Amino acid sequence: MIAIATMAKSYKEAQSYLTPLLLVAIIPAMVSLLPGVKLNAGMALIPIVNFSQLIKELMLGDWSWTGFTLTLLSNLIYAAIAFAAAVRVFNNERILFRT
Repeated sequence: MIAIATMAKSYKEAQSYLTPLLLVAIIPAMVSLLPGVKLNAGMALIPIVNFSQLIKELMLGDWSWTGFTLTLLSNLIYAAIAFAAAVRVFNNERILFRT
């Protein structure tokens, strides 16, 4: 979100950039609310869905170490990719100083 918001020239423009991203994040999180959806190896690799499903299973007391580990590792990888993208944006002086 930071990498996207730095492209904006104003608060309103940043909101217009980030609103669709927020909607894209909310829709997969709603998948965990569907009955019968369980955290498996494939589901543990899908961002947002994996975390919301893991939280649901942790609260129900029905979780596995495999799902927990896959979710943790995949989210760490996705966070590293997002961090690298943000660093790449912030290394561009034109973006930082608006020149």
